[in-house]
Amino acid sequence: MSENKNVSYSPTDGLCYDPNDELYWQQESLNKELERAFEICHGCRMCFKYCDSFPDLFRFIDENHDGDVRKLTAQETDQVMSSCFQCKLCEVQCPYTPRDSHEYQLDFPKLVHRYQAQKFRKNGSQPSLRDKLLSEPDQAGALARASLGTANLMNRNKAHRWFMEKMVGIHRDKLLPDFAAKSFSSIAKSKGWTKDSSQKVEVVLFQTCFVENNEPNIGEDAIFILEQNQVSYACVD
Repeated sequence: MSENKNVSYSPTDGLCYDPNDELYWQQESLNKELERAFEICHGCRMCFKYCDSFPDLFRFIDENHDGDVRKLTAQETDQVMSSCFQCKLCEVQCPYTPRDSHEYQLDFPKLVHRYQAQKFRKNGSQPSLRDKLLSEPDQAGALARASLGTANLMNRNKAHRWFMEKMVGIHRDKLLPDFAAKSFSSIAKSKGWTKDSSQKVEVVLFQTCFVENNEPNIGEDAIFILEQNQVSYACVD
């Protein structure tokens, strides 16, 4: 991985992930960290397969700026930051995180949080309807379950999908997964898979929002495999 001689991978004096710190809200400090993070990610590219933030970032740098992250425009940066939906898979995959005590101290999801926080404070704006809906998958799942299947029917209705595209920005032809009648956590509780924190286990299963709300059978299959291999486990309550 080659490092641009003018952009260091090492943390800048703008490094901050704590919103209670005054440094967190300084635009110049944020810009330093954005430039550094983009340089690291551009050189690594391990996260090309995740959300659109990374493919967009690499495309802008390669096609528009001949590999120079310093030339990214404000509009391009905003698109990269806005494409993140906080799945945090990049943070799990990234070898340069504070969690791993790496010297680069890179936490891309938290950097996105910082960018969005400054953006909202500067513009005095509230999160869009799209952001509110997509940032609360468990709430959406609970509402869908309360609809007793109506939500799934509506998601296949052409008129409703046209409305969703106009109001929320979800393309009308995008295949959406059905919501399950029961959440994975409720199934886990009913079957005694959640255990007291004092009990020692070999594996703790952290279900994703997709498993929790859409495909709980994936979690059930994982439990089946663990049980067949006599691995002690617990599910997150």
